[in-house]
Amino acid sequence: MTKEETLFRRRLEDLIERSDRIGYPVYSDFLDGGQRLIAQTCVLPPQLRMMFIGGYQDAERVVAAFYPAFFNYEIQNGVPDETMDHPVRALAIRLKGAKFVHERPGHRDYLGALMGLGIKRETLGDILVHEEGAVLIALESIVPFIQENLLSVGSADVTVEPIPLEEVGKFTPDGQEKIIDVSSARLDAVISKTFSCGRTEALQWVRGGRVHLNWKEVQANDKAIKPGDLISVRGKGRIRILDTVGTTRSGRLKLKIEKFGS
Repeated sequence: MTKEETLFRRRLEDLIERSDRIGYPVYSDFLDGGQRLIAQTCVLPPQLRMMFIGGYQDAERVVAAFYPAFFNYEIQNGVPDETMDHPVRALAIRLKGAKFVHERPGHRDYLGALMGLGIKRETLGDILVHEEGAVLIALESIVPFIQENLLSVGSADVTVEPIPLEEVGKFTPDGQEKIIDVSSARLDAVISKTFSCGRTEALQWVRGGRVHLNWKEVQANDKAIKPGDLISVRGKGRIRILDTVGTTRSGRLKLKIEKFGS
């Protein structure tokens, strides 16, 4: 574990100790995939529980909630029940005159516009881009600032308004189940086959930090994948490995996957 990761783990342990001391829920900022994995290794006292809140099912960036077990909170599709006073909120960013916008902003444009306002990344969750704008998950503390100051994204003017977290799921793409055959269960082979690109291009995506496996950035293109794994390629979409379903006559591995995005 690096020095930075050790310091981060200590911050989480401080949150755990605080929740145990005050007997009330305590929340982290948004965690990326690597930080989420570190949080999962933290040892909780038997009287505490941990929950990840991302605003929708399979969110990449999540808030870690530490709370006493007697609260008995439940979570469904990434949204806690209404008894939990958590800090995660959703904002609809809508393009003004969306049908007349010739070059629609992408994920990088929305994130760049937000960071350009001086907003810290850890206060922001996922950004779900769609035809008429985007949905942003953010901490409640930063919502008023975003509403007041985010006036444009790229060359497009925008409006910003809160929406219930329960509505975020409508903006997540439906998955498409399919069977693919690959030469091996390597990460680059699965990416290449699913997104119809060459192995060299898949390798470039991995080395460029665009690929996450189970929410953690990977640098090894030959990483072995298995059922249950979630692969995310920034700008392309996601792949969930559902099952291994045999081999072809030529000996290629057949995988059942669920694909989200382009």
